[in-house]
Amino acid sequence: MARDLREQIEQKVREFRQNVETRVDEWSAVRSPVEFRQMELAIAAEARALADGVTEVFLIERVRDVKLQAEATMAAFADRRFRHGGTRPAAVTLLGGSRITLGELVYAKPNRRRSPRRRNRRRGKGGQGFYPVLAVLGVWFGATRALAGEVCRQVADSDSVRAGRAALDRHGADLGHKETLRLVNKLSARAVEQRNAWLQRAREERPTRGALRGRRVVIASDGGRLRARHPARHGRFRTKTGHRRYDAPWREPKLLTIYVIGEDGKVNDELLPLYDGTLGDADAIFDMLAGYLKALGAHEARELIIVGDGARWIWDRVPSLVERVGISDQKVRQVIDWCHVASVLHVIADVPASWPAAERER
Repeated sequence: MARDLREQIEQKVREFRQNVETRVDEWSAVRSPVEFRQMELAIAAEARALADGVTEVFLIERVRDVKLQAEATMAAFADRRFRHGGTRPAAVTLLGGSRITLGELVYAKPNRRRSPRRRNRRRGKGGQGFYPVLAVLGVWFGATRALAGEVCRQVADSDSVRAGRAALDRHGADLGHKETLRLVNKLSARAVEQRNAWLQRAREERPTRGALRGRRVVIASDGGRLRARHPARHGRFRTKTGHRRYDAPWREPKLLTIYVIGEDGKVNDELLPLYDGTLGDADAIFDMLAGYLKALGAHEARELIIVGDGARWIWDRVPSLVERVGISDQKVRQVIDWCHVASVLHVIADVPASWPAAERER
């Protein structure tokens, strides 16, 4: 088996060498910055194709492994939520943008019936299935783990999907708008599902020793404002866009942060701050806080500093949070942040009509 793999890899290397050799004369005649840039991009594209080719060799070898297939299938169907869905052709996109077909693989589909037909003659969603042997290798939704991570990172770091796609295109991994958006949404939903399961276990189990032991820990929570797009279920499609109208009501996302400070009050660079949020209510964000603090061992922190504005939904839930975390009340400090206090002081100073401007400022 190892010899066969080496022969396949050598074949990929020979193809790469032949592709480069056919353009040696062309590239050796480069005389301008534009030509040199084109040459560099072409060489990078050939290198990506070689990397994808070697990855393809190992991926095909893994998914054809009978023992791995059996173990993955048994693990998938041990979960009562899924059942055997037969075999289906599987296509996977690799990090360099190459799309390969792996042939017929066992497919696991949700173990529940779809909802009855509706008036528009369409069935409701039956749920998302998966290929067990690919799931073992971290390949979900038709993309390898490295590609999915790169797509999600570039889109998250950019101000729009279009800008994220432009960054991906420079690396030869642009999947198109719909496919990029689909992959980001699917992977995000799966990440949230796994995070919620992890936090649920952390809330139910006893607190364990973690990274916050003996540290000065600061936690804060606050609300924001954003518009959530809700497509209309009925109505005509617009001629220009091909989409129905949609509503965009204001929502209040609730965010949290957990970080460590030193004796001087400055953020400790040894532990990166943790940020998270939810579109749920106040109880949902405090459930998340409790899960994170228990998982990170906040019950053994030297000091727990809770920072927030004057919103009652924050401070009314602090006693319950402290009790759930299991930290002593003497280690907890509650602080209203300086910016909100200063803004309230300005309002108070404007009340006495007899104060001169200098007194108000003081």
